[in-house]
Amino acid sequence: SYTYWALAAALPAFAFLLILTVAGHTFIVLNGIKHVSQKMKQLHRILTRALVVQALVPVVTVMMPFAVLSASNV
Repeated sequence: SYTYWALAAALPAFAFLLILTVAGHTFIVLNGIKHVSQKMKQLHRILTRALVVQALVPVVTVMMPFAVLSASNV
């Protein structure tokens, strides 16, 4: 049905926005913390970036091609 294909096409965009929103919020909160050392903040930024990349890989490699194929079959 059309609803299934619309959902399949919208899911990657939703996942992408959710990942970037959570990462952005993490960076904003991290900048506001005063009782953490600069080295710990730097480590947290590096690990958050790595987590964002790990979360985006399935979105880009699995969900996006599926969404494109789903949209082209409608």
